[in-house]
Amino acid sequence: MMNSLGMHILVELFECDRDKLDDVPGIEEAMIKAAEASGATVVNTTFHHFSPIGVSGVVVIQESHLAIHTWPEYGFAAVDLFTCGTTVDPWVAYEYLKKALNADYGSTIEMRRGEKRLMKESSLVSDSIVKPSQASVQSRNIWFTERDEDTAFSFRQKGKRLYFAKSSYQTVEVYDSYALGKVLALNGNAVITERDASVFHEMFAHVPGMFLREKSNVLVLGGGDGCLLAELVKYSEIDAIRLVERDSEVMKASKEHFKIISNAFEDDRLKVVNQDAFEFLKNSSGIRFDLILIDLDNSLLYNEFSIEKIKEKGAPDAIYVMPIVTKELNESSFDSNCKSFFQLFKNVEIYSALAGGEYSGRKYFLIGTDNSLIDFTSVDQKKVEEKLFLAELSFYNLEMHEGGFKKPNYLKKLLEEKLKCAEY
Repeated sequence: MMNSLGMHILVELFECDRDKLDDVPGIEEAMIKAAEASGATVVNTTFHHFSPIGVSGVVVIQESHLAIHTWPEYGFAAVDLFTCGTTVDPWVAYEYLKKALNADYGSTIEMRRGEKRLMKESSLVSDSIVKPSQASVQSRNIWFTERDEDTAFSFRQKGKRLYFAKSSYQTVEVYDSYALGKVLALNGNAVITERDASVFHEMFAHVPGMFLREKSNVLVLGGGDGCLLAELVKYSEIDAIRLVERDSEVMKASKEHFKIISNAFEDDRLKVVNQDAFEFLKNSSGIRFDLILIDLDNSLLYNEFSIEKIKEKGAPDAIYVMPIVTKELNESSFDSNCKSFFQLFKNVEIYSALAGGEYSGRKYFLIGTDNSLIDFTSVDQKKVEEKLFLAELSFYNLEMHEGGFKKPNYLKKLLEEKLKCAEY
């Protein structure tokens, strides 16, 4: 007979498999199996994946709980195994987790919780209390979370990680979520979702697409997820598309799991170059492009030299588009990008699109050209119908095009101040 109500084992596991410590579905599965191996009855689970790395989670059992937090960068996991009664052996759970996480060694502290000699038992037990055999497993509650010092973005996933690869550049993952559909994550950051991808990429492609000439050559820097490509192939005016993507794993993940790109990668007009974008800019020669879309990772900071190099690849009167992925429109990244565009191009506009994901709300685009006769803010319905004849679109239309160039007061004020001071 136990002389306490429960047993609590504090566990530290060292030199674990670092990839396993960052796999939230795998951690959840290991914790559930550890609980079941110990003789516990699982009630429900809640697990979170954090950005850039790390997992926290709890398995609630009829007999109490099992909890874990991981530090993949240290190969370390801290685990709580708390069980009540005599039917569960938490030491079995410990041994299971140690093996499942490939830990080299572990340390433990065992505590007895609720010493019976210090308490008096009442007669409050009734038939309404659920017995272990009556407990039912509830829905899994697994969350993906990315955060920085000030903000966090989370979505509830269905549990199984659909794709995982570590390339030379980044970790590539695909999850299936309840609210957003499938989600592509790079280095722990959600970059596209099935629900929102078309909104962002339709505005990225079709606003400049309205001004394409016949037999246009298009350059896409980045964009290996294929969502932007899927919009571009709808144009009969495009003669050739060059997509420069350094990470083939991104393309592989998208091809396997995102219907939105359909057969875009199979288009005969497409040529994929697996190379770093800036290496391509330095070393390529010959062809000039009528439309250049800059769809690069936000961590690659654009400076005036980079934009200048990109402009060298453009034909006369080429159009250039770049999203500004930033939380605050007065941040230095926004300021430097605007400065580059206003200094390098004669005709520059800013437009926006609604978007979800990490920075939900509005995302802004810079669009520029040396052709002063183009009015990016205005198109007519006939042009939209001619260029996108029979194309199935979720978001872009004439009203969305023109509305995208409407600026809120704070953006107008920011631009007026910069232009007045001749900073742009």
